[in-house]
Amino acid sequence: MAEKGYNLNVVSSFTKCKNNSPAKAGQKESAMTIGKTSFIVVFFAVLSLATSASAQTNEPTTFGIQVSFGPQWQIMPQVGNLFRSDIDLTGREVRVGMVRGRTLGGDWGVSYTHNKVSDTSFIQTSSGRCGGYPTEYYQCFDIGTTYRLRGVSFDGLEVHKYVPFVTIQRRVQVGMNIAGGIGRVKGSAEKRVTTVQEVNEMPLRKYYVPVETVSNALAADVLKEEGGPSIIPMVRAEAVVVIIVARGLKVKVSTGGVGVLGYSRFNIGATYLF
Repeated sequence: MAEKGYNLNVVSSFTKCKNNSPAKAGQKESAMTIGKTSFIVVFFAVLSLATSASAQTNEPTTFGIQVSFGPQWQIMPQVGNLFRSDIDLTGREVRVGMVRGRTLGGDWGVSYTHNKVSDTSFIQTSSGRCGGYPTEYYQCFDIGTTYRLRGVSFDGLEVHKYVPFVTIQRRVQVGMNIAGGIGRVKGSAEKRVTTVQEVNEMPLRKYYVPVETVSNALAADVLKEEGGPSIIPMVRAEAVVVIIVARGLKVKVSTGGVGVLGYSRFNIGATYLF
């Protein structure tokens, strides 16, 4: 009697190919170099501009407070390539701090920044596994590890410098805002590991069933394990339109801001000089 044949196939791991790819390694090295260079350039630019005197007006400089809010930011693909796994980070940001400047001029200051990461954000490593015989028991499953970020944020201190390029009718300004700082990762991550278990019911019948385990880990440890930094560099540059509401009170609107973490589509804030 002829023995029945069977089909068992293991799909090659996407993650392994992704991690070992020479193009991936070169892209990661290039992205890290660009990121470090950008951080150094912007950092020294902020320090230089923050200590420079403004010649646009004789108005004295005063201290004040500022607050800004960005409803949405998203990680850039270039930054995502630095991680070993697929990563999708989105969130919102809030800044509160002290400033020194002029109503009709620019300003600089130091702020506490809170970048909240959305709970829908994830870090994922996936691959496929197929097998089973006879034919009616043959199945394919997605296996791998998925981290769901829960209550995660990037919090830190940031130094900024706002430089106006033009002032229109003493009511509207158009300029540029650049900033640099550092932050730490707070929060936890839910870790889901999906594997398959082999089941042999009869000598010629074999199939797989999915098995999932759930645990928790610190978000900082997860990012470090995936190739990310333990201390987050916060560098950004954005075009700004300012509306001078009254003496000392300015409303700032920016769009298309780009930073190390990602890009923001829209930011709005207010500055009040005493």
